[in-house]
Amino acid sequence: MQSTNDLHIKGLVYSSNKRVKAVNEAFGGLRSHIIYEVDTRYLEDGDEIKGSFYLVTNGGEREIPYSLRIQTENGGGGTDLPKDSQGLCKPCKEERGNSAAPL
Repeated sequence: MQSTNDLHIKGLVYSSNKRVKAVNEAFGGLRSHIIYEVDTRYLEDGDEIKGSFYLVTNGGEREIPYSLRIQTENGGGGTDLPKDSQGLCKPCKEERGNSAAPL
C-alpha cells in the first residue's frame, strides 16, 4: 500500500481467516507491505482459503479480499518412489544395459 498524498499512513491489519495471519499487525510510513503467513496444515492439493485483510488506518478503513489455492509440489498425485531395492536398481539397469548389481 502506498500513500498518494505524501502523508504517512499508520494502522493495523487483521485477517478474517484464522489460517492467514499478518506477520506484523501494525504498520506505518509512506509505503507498507503486508507480509503474511498461511497455515496449510491438513490441507490438500486444490483446497482454497478465502478471506479478507481488514486495514484500519488513520486514512480510513479498507477491505482487501484474498483467495489462495493450495498447490502441492507434485500436484497431489503422490510420489513415484521405488517400493523396494529392486525398484531403486531398475533405472540403473536401464541406463547401463542391465550391468548394475541388485542391492
